[in-house]
Amino acid sequence: MYENDENWRFNMSYSYSPKYKTWEPFKNLKGESKWLDIIKAQNLNYLPQSFSFNSDITRHYYEYQERDLDFDVKLPLSFSEQFLWNRQLSLRWDIFKALTMQYTSATHAEIEEPYTVINKDLYPDAYDAWK
Repeated sequence: MYENDENWRFNMSYSYSPKYKTWEPFKNLKGESKWLDIIKAQNLNYLPQSFSFNSDITRHYYEYQERDLDFDVKLPLSFSEQFLWNRQLSLRWDIFKALTMQYTSATHAEIEEPYTVINKDLYPDAYDAWK
């Protein structure tokens, strides 16, 4: 009997949250009008409040082969493989006090591989086709 179980995992995360003051260009205007208060209250955030990115790659490979003890016959090998790549992106930006933008994206991908056995010792003929 032969059994091989392999798992690979890679994860990367990045997060950015700057510290800065909001730009208020009309803050120091003089006057007592209510309309002028609306203009004085305007501000601008020139950078996003937060930005984050996450990437997760997972690969699983499993082989299993039994042998027949009564006869010297090789039974077929059974194997399974799975290769996944998940990505996430998030952005939050309060452009003005009254205007907020938030964007979130996620991608879940399954990467297709050739349906062949990876073990070169058990099946060396399977790799001649790749050359």
